Amino acid sequence: MEDRGGDDFGNVLQENVNRNVGKRRRSDPEQWKKVKVKTLRDKGEAHKTLAGKDIPSKKQILVDCRCRCCIKFTEEERSGIFSRFYDLANHEKQNIYLRGCVRVKHDADVRRRGNGARGVADRRSFVYTISFGANTQTVCQKSFCALHGIGKPRLKRKVLEVDQSIEDGRGKHNNHPRVDDDIRGRIRQHIEQFPARESHYSRSKQTTRKYLDASLNITKMYKLFLEENPDLTEESAKRWLYQDIFTHEFNISFGYPRSDICDKCEWYVAQMKAAETSGDAARVTEMKTQHELHVRKADVFTKQMQEVSKIAKNDDTKSRAVICMDYQKNLPLPLTGIGQEYYKRQLWVHNLCIHNMVDDEATMYLYSEHYAAKGPNDVISCLNDHIASLPQSVTSLHIFADNCFSQNKNRYLCSYLNYIVNTPRLKTVHMYYPIPGHSRMPCDRDFGRIEQQKKNIDRVTRPSEWVEMIKKTDQHKPFMVKYVEHPLTDNLEDDGTPVVKVKDYKVALEPTIKPPNQIAATRGIVFERAKPPVARQSMTGFCTDPMPVLKRGIKITNVKTAVRKAHDAYADFQPIKDAKLRDVNSLLEYVHLPPSVTFYSTLTSGDTGAEDDDEME
Repeated sequence: MEDRGGDDFGNVLQENVNRNVGKRRRSDPEQWKKVKVKTLRDKGEAHKTLAGKDIPSKKQILVDCRCRCCIKFTEEERSGIFSRFYDLANHEKQNIYLRGCVRVKHDADVRRRGNGARGVADRRSFVYTISFGANTQTVCQKSFCALHGIGKPRLKRKVLEVDQSIEDGRGKHNNHPRVDDDIRGRIRQHIEQFPARESHYSRSKQTTRKYLDASLNITKMYKLFLEENPDLTEESAKRWLYQDIFTHEFNISFGYPRSDICDKCEWYVAQMKAAETSGDAARVTEMKTQHELHVRKADVFTKQMQEVSKIAKNDDTKSRAVICMDYQKNLPLPLTGIGQEYYKRQLWVHNLCIHNMVDDEATMYLYSEHYAAKGPNDVISCLNDHIASLPQSVTSLHIFADNCFSQNKNRYLCSYLNYIVNTPRLKTVHMYYPIPGHSRMPCDRDFGRIEQQKKNIDRVTRPSEWVEMIKKTDQHKPFMVKYVEHPLTDNLEDDGTPVVKVKDYKVALEPTIKPPNQIAATRGIVFERAKPPVARQSMTGFCTDPMPVLKRGIKITNVKTAVRKAHDAYADFQPIKDAKLRDVNSLLEYVHLPPSVTFYSTLTSGDTGAEDDDEME
């Protein structure tokens, strides 16, 4: 960080999943309340039963026996015997210890019946011996129980009855439902049949999480399992068993998180597979090493975000702001759910997210494609609005964005940032760009939440429905919504939401700027008041390479004048393609809209209309 500044579907889960690390953690019996109570009981300590009854701690009680056994040990030795017994803290170990202190008298001493047969067990005689240090004494049964703080029922049941198991059987039984190991094995084999791949964003981390197709879920997989195994039923192979194995033995989730694909990563993977096929081990090692180095470089962007955000949060002066910005995948209008919709063009709703990483709040700039475009003018106008909303204490701004040239990485944005640091509003701006295809940012997390809400919606016919869905996505910290150019309402009337007007910065700044040097390879730029911008082309290090953005003879005062005189970028609604307008109108035939919805009446077509699809890096 500067001071100034996939896998193929053919891979099966058997190769990709580590069963030792399941998606859901295994239960820890040691933390169970009943186990904790049992442990305290075995230690002889005070505790409360599951029923809420208070049980006092065990105490050693002196008994008055005719043998006067208790005086055979000193007070210190008696305390040591008691502590030694309960320090075992295990019922079975304690029983083993007690059995070691007891022996049955030999046959000559055993009382017999008249016919010479051995008497019943309770007629036998036992010898109780206790040793502590060098002092070994024989005591009576009464004193033996008293010295160890136990009752005669336990002594008889677990110590004297040598034929009985010494294991603690309390709370245990053998009537648990048993599942055939063959069924478990068949479930594992079925899960392993589904192809999985790793997250594009997690390749640099030590994780075994894999991902299945987003169209799958546990219910679908379970139904497929029953179809492939007709001899099994829902009773013999229950759904809970399938889900238990899936969540505890496999570290997999649904949905491929690969919205941004790195061409270089895919090239390395392809080269490694080709080398493996040809048996070229040296080539495989070489590609793996280069790929790992590439991913480590890409991971620097994420670490920079974390470090800069941490510094800003700990800044008592509140002079730093850290933001990231990106466009979400376009939202379609209307969304009808009919089959023909897959073959029709739809109207796009754009969503530019600017996420403040200091207070973890996101602002969504929403607008229809016939309101404005997704170019430098639109990005700069929204960014300028966000900068104006920052606290007055902020003088240094850090911006993280992807490498999209038409939006975040162009001479117009550079010229604007050079302008803004030469105004009273900011003193420095640090711009950060990732390795292409590795731009994982908090904006993506915000978009992921919106996409999750989107899955629950079958039909969206009015723009206000998208707006309300986005507003309600995060209940803890609702997204702030702002419109661009016009209100994104059903009747285009003001609903109290702020509206950002787009200025034509391209036309205003064009006479004053020149293309920056090697901007495509740039990974960081620093703009500072009264100083020319400097840049770097590596992911680490300082920004030291000069990056002039003004033409020769142009001063910053000329830029300020040009920005102040910038006109509105759009005089009216923008036309869309004729074919798109026809498709939208054909979809609207399947939708009932009240007369108050006038949003679609503002659509016009023209030869200059453009298809505004998502732009890739």
